[in-house]
Amino acid sequence: MAFAGSILGAYLVAELDQSNWEERFKVEQRKTIIDKRIELIERTSFMFSKSSLMEALEANIQGAIDIINIERECLASGASADTCIEDKDNNLAERLGKERYAINSELLSTLTLSSIYFGPKTKEALRIIIKAPWKSSAQDRQVLINAMGNELNYFESDL
Repeated sequence: MAFAGSILGAYLVAELDQSNWEERFKVEQRKTIIDKRIELIERTSFMFSKSSLMEALEANIQGAIDIINIERECLASGASADTCIEDKDNNLAERLGKERYAINSELLSTLTLSSIYFGPKTKEALRIIIKAPWKSSAQDRQVLINAMGNELNYFESDL
């Protein structure tokens, strides 16, 4: 009888340890996900704060393209390069385009990760914004940030 009690006791202790480990693992997983969600909220907010920069980049890129077109027309008319080319920085449009690309990539990757890490309210807000994120209204952006904040502790199923 003592032997059976020892085996039962050992089994119960092992079962409790397993259960305790699984619970700690779930808590750690949730903590990791919540930390990532907080990071994504911060990144999203930061990226949307760059909307004025994106507008300026667009305007400067268009200006650089216009200058290049004017210079080409001038050169095509037979004038010398010294007469036609005022700005010797021919790579301006390319550099600005690369900067715009980097900012766009960062925003789109942030929004994509947000669609993975958050729940249905965030996904719905993203559905509206993702079409033209830089042209989205301040209200739509705030709806997204609010949805992300509200779903900070959202978990579809037990982890």
